Amino acid sequence: MCARHVGALLVSIDSSPSGILSERDVMTRVILARRNPAITLVVEVMTREVICVEPSTPARGGYRPWDELLRRTFAIDLLECPACKGRNRRPTLFLPPPTVE
Repeated sequence: MCARHVGALLVSIDSSPSGILSERDVMTRVILARRNPAITLVVEVMTREVICVEPSTPARGGYRPWDELLRRTFAIDLLECPACKGRNRRPTLFLPPPTVE
């Protein structure tokens, strides 16, 4: 990937997208997990949830809420109640507008 200056590779089976292998996948699921890159298969470490957007979609169109990012990145579900395993509502933080002095 480095030699070709590519940050991600689309993984397809029978011409259908089945996953994506990104630099983040390699760093978190291979290097940080201390797996041997020479024998680790792409299918073992790729991201399987492929999200497709139209080329005309604004870059902000891929926005994900912070709690979803934490869940995907660190496997931490902040919206799950630890007692009953039910779902909590997404909290909203309102800050006062900044003042200019």
